[in-house]
Amino acid sequence: MQLVRAMKPETVKRAGENEWIWMKEILALFSVFWKMVFLKFEWMR
Repeated sequence: MQLVRAMKPETVKRAGENEWIWMKEILALFSVFWKMVFLKFEWMR
């Protein structure tokens, strides 16, 4: 039910910028995590 409330136009407009920031943050964290995993596998070989 919260999703329906979040889909209202005014909420989407307000949350649009925040969501973009969040996506960038998540992508940055994910890339760092991926690098760590990759380095760990390289080191174990």
